[in-house]
Amino acid sequence: MGHKVAYDSFARSGNTFLRKLFEQVTGISTGSNFPMIPATMQQMLGMRGEGYIDGRVWIIKSPVVSPGLPLEPYSSNKVIMCVRNPLDVFPSMMQLLGTMSHSAKFEFEVE
Repeated sequence: MGHKVAYDSFARSGNTFLRKLFEQVTGISTGSNFPMIPATMQQMLGMRGEGYIDGRVWIIKSPVVSPGLPLEPYSSNKVIMCVRNPLDVFPSMMQLLGTMSHSAKFEFEVE
């Protein structure tokens, strides 16, 4: 696999969902150079190429917003960009930060 595809998106834009879809359709693992999430956690969720940017992977996830993050450099031949409406991204980000979970939801009481 000599060709690499960079996969960029803002957090909470559906990038993990699309990575799993890429893997299911192509049968090829996707990688990531994002150092904030331990590779083993994502691997346990089925992302076999998490943490790799070498010949084992074809599509490599890289965060769009990464000021100050020590990202492993790599070159790519093409780019896939995942974009989601900011009016959906920001509430999703607040859910993640407030619950520290990808699936838990805030429970609001209405009086």
